[in-house]
Amino acid sequence: MPGIALPPVGHYTLDPARTTIALSMKAMWGLVPVRATFALRRGTVTVTSATGAAADVVADTASFASGIAKRDTHVKSADFLDVTAYPDLTFVGQELVSQDGTLRLRGVLTDLAATPAELAITDLVVDDDHQGFAATATATVQRQDVGITATTGKVGKVIAVTITTHGRLSAPWPSQAPGRSASSLGLHPPEGS
Repeated sequence: MPGIALPPVGHYTLDPARTTIALSMKAMWGLVPVRATFALRRGTVTVTSATGAAADVVADTASFASGIAKRDTHVKSADFLDVTAYPDLTFVGQELVSQDGTLRLRGVLTDLAATPAELAITDLVVDDDHQGFAATATATVQRQDVGITATTGKVGKVIAVTITTHGRLSAPWPSQAPGRSASSLGLHPPEGS
C-alpha cells in the first residue's frame, strides 16, 4: 500500500496516556464551534501482514470534556451520551484498504447504536526499535447514526474526529514466535485476511 507502511506484524497495545480522541462540531444552529475530547479506556491493534490490520478501541464516554462544565454535564446525560447506560464508545475495525493513496480502516462504531465507520490513517511512524508506532487517524461521524438524536438543529449533525495514539508491541505474531500458535497468544486475525 503506497504512502504509509504498517509496523511489523504483531499485537499492539495502545497507551491511554499517549492517546487523544478529539472532537469538533458545531452548536447553536451551526454558528458556534465546539471542541471536546474523550479519554481512551483501552485499545489494541493487530497487524497480520504488510497489508492487513485490525483494531479494537474503547473510549470512556464519561470522560467527555469540552471545557464548559454545564455543557459537559448535559452531553453526558440521557439527552445525548447517556453515560450511565452506555459507558463505552467502541470502534472495531477489521478491513484495511488503500483508497486514493490513503489507508482506511473500515469497521463498526457503537455508542447508543451501531453504524459502519471508517478511519482514515493520515500519519503512521514506526518507532526506531520497531516495537511500536505513533499514528493519527480521522473520521467523520453523523451523530444520529450512533443513536444521538436529541435537539437536532441546535446541535450539529456532523462530528469530526481526530485520534492520535501510540502503540507498543505486546505480543509477536506467530511467525515471529516459533512454536507458539496464534490462539495461544490470544491473537485472532480479521476475517478474510
